[in-house]
Amino acid sequence: VHISTPSTTTGTTLSPFSAAFLDLYAKGKRDISSISKFGSALKKEDASSAIDENTSTSNKCFSRDKVAAKDSALDWTRSRLNALKTEIQKLSSHKSTQSKPINISKEMLASARFVAHLEQKFILVHMDGILCAVDQHAADERIGLERLENALQSSISSSNECITDDMTKLESFDLSKMKNIRINNLLKCLPSTNKAPIVLSPTQMSVLVKSRDLLNKWKFNFDADEGSNQVTLTHVPSICNKMATSKDFLQMIQALGCRTSDISLVKPAFVKRVIASFACRYAIMFGDSLTENKCKEIISSLATCDLCFICAHGRPSVAPLVDMTSMIKEDCRLSSEGKKAKEGNIPLRFRPCKRFTPSQQQIQLENWI
Repeated sequence: VHISTPSTTTGTTLSPFSAAFLDLYAKGKRDISSISKFGSALKKEDASSAIDENTSTSNKCFSRDKVAAKDSALDWTRSRLNALKTEIQKLSSHKSTQSKPINISKEMLASARFVAHLEQKFILVHMDGILCAVDQHAADERIGLERLENALQSSISSSNECITDDMTKLESFDLSKMKNIRINNLLKCLPSTNKAPIVLSPTQMSVLVKSRDLLNKWKFNFDADEGSNQVTLTHVPSICNKMATSKDFLQMIQALGCRTSDISLVKPAFVKRVIASFACRYAIMFGDSLTENKCKEIISSLATCDLCFICAHGRPSVAPLVDMTSMIKEDCRLSSEGKKAKEGNIPLRFRPCKRFTPSQQQIQLENWI
């Protein structure tokens, strides 16, 4: 709002100072020097004191409003925090059988029973009273990875024992989306494309000399000059049509230098990276439709893997959902105490009817499945 200043003060309801103050107040300014152009008859110190008085009054009003708004916001926040605290206390004080960790083992997976194929992503299985979801991609990726690792080990053993191609031409294996992979074609030794000398530190050269046989086993062939600490790669490994580089060679030397126990267990990072990617690429994917027989085949193959509960990249392949046996026992306990089981606490809740013996519990589980 802008209030125009009248030319004279006679017969007006606003003094020159009042007009100047309201004009400055509306603009949010507090510049005392600009008042002189509106009221030269007023003394500067009077105008200053008047402005201070009116500003103080308005600031007090604003302060009261701000304090009231702040108190209201704090009250609302406190009420929400108290409600949240109450809910957390209820959750922490609630003792349920499903709050306990559910343990599964490789032996339980070997005896798992197929339940359903869910949304072309997960295979539901029943393992000793525990309902689990198997990630079909992660499971098949783990199966493929261990097949590749076993085939790679056979390929290395065959080359070291000088077994001819005629003896290994029938040895092959399959992945879900790639068939008849020849073992003797898995790991190859190819000429290096980079013949530039590589300068090593004295420590690296010492590791290189000690580990020459292992490096040759993994198809890293080289010429080393110990006097100048230089090495020239002549041949490098190729696995799944991926060739190693000088950087992969240096990574292998570094891994050998950090090894304090049996160095024969060291595998090139290049090899592990490539076969993990290869297993992932040719595994069953999310969205692939599977028959019941194929689901059962995946479960049985997964149970034979050394690391059956993680995929090639470390993600879980099996997730326990609910311990149904514990749920039945809890419902029976509540029924015996005359309490009604809460239906919304645990998914897939069983209706408590009566107290069951262990044999009756097993019969009920089998009938439900």
